[in-house]
Amino acid sequence: MLKMSAHAWYEGTGKPEHPYEGTTIPKYTGLEKKDDGYAYLKTDEKYSWIKAPLYNGEKMEVGPLARMVIGYAKGDERIKRYVGNFLKRQDSLLRCYSQLLEERQVEL
Repeated sequence: MLKMSAHAWYEGTGKPEHPYEGTTIPKYTGLEKKDDGYAYLKTDEKYSWIKAPLYNGEKMEVGPLARMVIGYAKGDERIKRYVGNFLKRQDSLLRCYSQLLEERQVEL
């Protein structure tokens, strides 16, 4: 497991580092202001307080989606209830997507 701080608001080498070896010295570079008055992330630079975790050299999802998938797979009753309610509400949308994929013969 390594962490990458290339796009995180921390000082660092920009290369993957083991969590015990990496530093967490803040280096906030701010947002980009545009003529419309809104602030935008500088996605080609630093834009987050979260370091990107790598497992076997691959970036991993460690946020809310990953928590839901793991919790559901482990049988957490609360998460199963949340995910079940979400899927019930999305049923018609999922059927529509499924039909569209079948019509276009898209394989997942």
